[in-house]
Amino acid sequence: MGDAINAMAVAQYIATLWPQVHLVCANKTIEHCMRPPNTVDMTRSDNHHVYFLSTTHSVKKPITLHPIEYMMMANNLVLPSMPKPWFAPFQHVVIPVYDYVIAPYSNDSQNREMPGNVLTYLVNKLSPAKIAIIGAISDHTRACLLPLKAELYMGRALGFVLELMHAAKHVITVDSGPSRLAYCAPIRDHVIVAPTPELPAQWVGYPGATVVRSWDVNAILTALRPG
Repeated sequence: MGDAINAMAVAQYIATLWPQVHLVCANKTIEHCMRPPNTVDMTRSDNHHVYFLSTTHSVKKPITLHPIEYMMMANNLVLPSMPKPWFAPFQHVVIPVYDYVIAPYSNDSQNREMPGNVLTYLVNKLSPAKIAIIGAISDHTRACLLPLKAELYMGRALGFVLELMHAAKHVITVDSGPSRLAYCAPIRDHVIVAPTPELPAQWVGYPGATVVRSWDVNAILTALRPG
């Protein structure tokens, strides 16, 4: 899904400050689901005035700030609070409420995926809590092969996934698209399981997100807030 989703909510907020905004987004999947009504595809526009947000100071950002908040400050833009992302409308359904929503898969790297035995053990340890497993359509077969005491939501619209995570008491992800989505939302009770060093530190520093650097289920359980 890419790191672009981290800035989705702020890009949408900035778009409300002017009558029309020219949107530049390399990831077309993200672009099509995030575009506010007053934005124009930059590649189809004759107007090439582009506003760039600088990230040169992000390494020294205060740890209490979301990187996007610091980016806005560095560019003298006012962000009253971290906005919730807006998605293109999806078919309205009642959003079920779960104790835990787990996103164990990653399309970018198998090294980032939660091993099947770890996922099964984690779900068993969390049982009898209500648990949902989310992923892409391509993850469905692998999930079905595991004895998981959980509901599966594969290939759902990003808007649905976001609402599902917001409704849950806790969200557990690996370093993946759903982790970026939870981060930009922002989801407060969020545990990211990332044993590999590939996860940039600046994307996990927001208060409320906890990083576990191993597949140790006990460490994951310890990171979860009681409730």
